[in-house]
Amino acid sequence: MKELNIFYYATIWSFIIGICCATYLNLINFIINFVWHVLFDKLPVPSQALPFFICIPFGFIIGILIKRLGSYPLTIEEVLMSVKQEFQQV
Repeated sequence: MKELNIFYYATIWSFIIGICCATYLNLINFIINFVWHVLFDKLPVPSQALPFFICIPFGFIIGILIKRLGSYPLTIEEVLMSVKQEFQQV
């Protein structure tokens, strides 16, 4: 009986996680298509210049955020180092 309950929980959660992932990926695909094919087709700018209008400002924004917040997400080495330090303190 316990194995059957675990199977049901795993099946239900796998379905929920799959729906969430599919929804997220479809949303990202919609946003990318909207920005690059709908929004930029209406701008009077040559298509070769569009990546510069996106990448340069957002590159500065990312640089400022990294300077203020630090680099995220943490690398696996940083995570393992913090775990080792926590175990040494205990």
